Amino acid sequence: MDKLKLLTYKKKYASLFAFLALELLLFTSMNLANYGLLFRYLSILLAVALIPVTFLSYKKEDWLNVGLLFGLPLFAYGAFMAFSPLYYLLQNVVDNIVMILSLMAFLLIGLSLAQTDDFKIEKGLAAIFAGLGILLAISLVYTLWRYTFFYVVRYAGQTLYFDGEAYAVSNEAKFLFGFDFKEVKTSYFASYATILAPLTLGLLFIPMKQIKRFDYIWIGAGIIGILSIGLLPYVAAIKYLVPAVMLALFIRFYPRGKKWLKVAQYGLYTFIALFIIAAILLLLYAFEVPFMSDLVATNPIFSRLFGNHLVTGYAKVIQAAFTHPFGGLHPIIIGNSFIESTRSALFDTLYQGGFFPTLGLLALVGFGGYSIVVYYKKSHDAKHHKMLIILFLITFLVNAFFNFDYAPFVREGQRIYKTPFFSDMTSLIALFLIGYAYQSGLMGGKKKSEAIVTAPPIVVE
Repeated sequence: MDKLKLLTYKKKYASLFAFLALELLLFTSMNLANYGLLFRYLSILLAVALIPVTFLSYKKEDWLNVGLLFGLPLFAYGAFMAFSPLYYLLQNVVDNIVMILSLMAFLLIGLSLAQTDDFKIEKGLAAIFAGLGILLAISLVYTLWRYTFFYVVRYAGQTLYFDGEAYAVSNEAKFLFGFDFKEVKTSYFASYATILAPLTLGLLFIPMKQIKRFDYIWIGAGIIGILSIGLLPYVAAIKYLVPAVMLALFIRFYPRGKKWLKVAQYGLYTFIALFIIAAILLLLYAFEVPFMSDLVATNPIFSRLFGNHLVTGYAKVIQAAFTHPFGGLHPIIIGNSFIESTRSALFDTLYQGGFFPTLGLLALVGFGGYSIVVYYKKSHDAKHHKMLIILFLITFLVNAFFNFDYAPFVREGQRIYKTPFFSDMTSLIALFLIGYAYQSGLMGGKKKSEAIVTAPPIVVE
């Protein structure tokens, strides 16, 4: 394409696109009017309009690398989930295609906006956290108005009746969907609090004298997250905050000497090794290898780690995946109960969509994690902005992989409505941030208007 025309196009419309992107991020974050599908359509239109901006700095090899690192895994995840036996029943073909394209669109919007001076990341983060904060704040106020403060503890064991059905008061909260409040599980309510609460850790990375007006938005959103956890209270949410807290404290206070960095490196290698060992043991448990089954049955530590309801659900899904490689809602029985969700976005993806979307999701997490490391090291964004993105993505991922609510509604008449991770609106925000971080990390300190980005080549041996 003609570079002069592209420059003219960018100069003429970049500020408009930046403004529209901020509006899209705000409305998507708060799921305004519960019009999620509409925002997906709008994201596709905006992404197409931003493609010429990306053409200015991308060469053929750059498109190839982005395609291999993100495009292919994201498309595999989206396509196999959208046309899995589950989604084939939930939605029509057009909506399924829009679901796939919107995933690509939010990633591309992040990539493109990182290349224009008209987009400021502090405004983008303000839009995202304002949307999430407003949604949670409204839900919190209405929940406390209906149930009073600390009701999870105060009314533990007590029930209320609705349409002749008994419900535990301590197991539900009010949450805003569009212009109506629905009764949801407290774990679903707390999942929003969990991804916002760690934002207050950003204060460790900015002097008080340098706090500006946009910073009060993420500070306020973080405080709303903490209040939402504490005023119910939902104590179980604390464990999902631990990774973000530990990382923030490590980056802020850990010594920078070579000796200490080597210690940290060995610690990381140890964690990776333990993770691999746990994964192997889970596979052995899933396929009922005798020595592993005996170990779980006789050893109290292994019994606690692998014999619980959640991990048993993971094992059953892994086992069933080899007979249902493309997913579907085949029966998974634990004890005498049928489970419809593992409470993990990863294993739910394996259960609902099969191997290919699961591999795509794992690849996205891996490449996204690498991009975040590069972003933190090379980007010239303010340190607290970088940490806000990192903390948000970590808590989002931890919550998604260990505390995801596929069926969040409490009332009997609403339980037919499900929220698979594939349709989760917050994941679109995460994709935007990953795209932005990837591009910003490649550009380093170059001016956005002048940067010619060349991604490192992928070598296939």
